[in-house]
Amino acid sequence: MSKGFDLVRLLANSLTLAALAGFVGLSPGALAIDQADDVGVFGSVTVARTAREAAKALKSGDFAAATNLYRQSISNKGDFVAFYYGLLYSAMKAGQWEQVDFALQGLAEKDPGSKGHLEYETGHCYRMLNRFDEAIPHLRNALAKASVDNGFLVSKVRDLQTQTAQKAPELVPGMIDANGNVVPKPPEDIVVKAPPKRDLVTADMLNPDATDTGRDYENAFRQSEWIGICTYKGYEPKEHIGFYNPPTAKFYWTKILKGPPLNHDVPVKFKFYDHAGVKAPEGWKFGPDKMPKIGSEWLIFIPNAVPIPGVGFDTFKGDYGRQEANEKNLGEIYAIIEAHHGQI
Repeated sequence: MSKGFDLVRLLANSLTLAALAGFVGLSPGALAIDQADDVGVFGSVTVARTAREAAKALKSGDFAAATNLYRQSISNKGDFVAFYYGLLYSAMKAGQWEQVDFALQGLAEKDPGSKGHLEYETGHCYRMLNRFDEAIPHLRNALAKASVDNGFLVSKVRDLQTQTAQKAPELVPGMIDANGNVVPKPPEDIVVKAPPKRDLVTADMLNPDATDTGRDYENAFRQSEWIGICTYKGYEPKEHIGFYNPPTAKFYWTKILKGPPLNHDVPVKFKFYDHAGVKAPEGWKFGPDKMPKIGSEWLIFIPNAVPIPGVGFDTFKGDYGRQEANEKNLGEIYAIIEAHHGQI
C-alpha cells in the first residue's frame, strides 16, 4: 500500500469533526408558521416551502430527503448561498458524495472565503470519491486547523435554519421589500383601503404534482433540470404493480438535451397519471401492454436530477414527462431550446 494512501487513511480515521458528530436541530416552534402563504426571507412561497421541508427533514434525521430538497432549493434560488451549506451537510450525512462535491464547487464559486474552512469536508469527499492525490493536502490542512474549523459547517447550517424559520417582515413605507424596491408612502389625499379578502391558496394548489396545469413543453423545459432522448430497455418486476404503485422503468440515454451528464442508465418511476388524485380507469390492470415497446425512443423530462433510492427519477407531471421521441415532438423541444438561445 502506498505511503499516500496510508496518510489519507490515517488522517481520515484520526480527525474528529464536531460539525458532523452533533445533531443540528431547530428550537421548538421554530417552523410553526403558515408555510402556505409566508415567503419568509426568500421572497417566494415556493422557495420558502421547499426550504422549510428541507429543514424538517434535516431535523428528523432523514438526510437523503434533506439532500434532495436542498438540491431543489438551489434549483429554485441558486443565489441563496446558505442552501449550499445545507446540501453539503445533509449529503455528507447521507453519504451522497457526488452531491457533496457539487455543494463544495458551488461554495467555492459563490462564497470563496469558505474554502479555507472546509478542508476536512473537501479532503474527505475526495477520499470517498477515490481521488486520493487531491485529498491528501486538504486532509493535512484540516488536521492542522481542526480546533478552528470544526464548528464552521454546523454554524452555517444553524444560521440557515434560523433564516428558514423567519417570517417575512411586515412592509412599511421606506423599507426595502424582497425585490429590492423601496415601499412607497401613500399620498395623504388617497385613502388606503384594506386589501380584499381572497380564497386561501392551499399547499396542493402550489404543488405541481397535484394539478394538471402547465402540461406543455415550455413548462416542461423550464422546470426540468435534465432532459434527454432515451431508449426503453424494460422494467424491474416487483410485487403489487398497479396504477398507484408503478414499476421502475429502465431507460438508457442516447443524447442529453439539457442538464448534467448522468449515468447512461436512467431508472424512471413509471407513473400512469399526471397528477395526484387521478382515479384509475375502470377495469385497469397492469400488464406488459401498459409499458412502452422495447427499444422505442422517448423524450424524458426530469425536474430534479437526483434519483429516489430504490425508485428512480420522477418525471415532469408523471406520464406527461415521457413523450415519444418522434419528429414532431423533437422539433418542438428543439425550437424551445433555440428560443432560449440554445441553453442546455
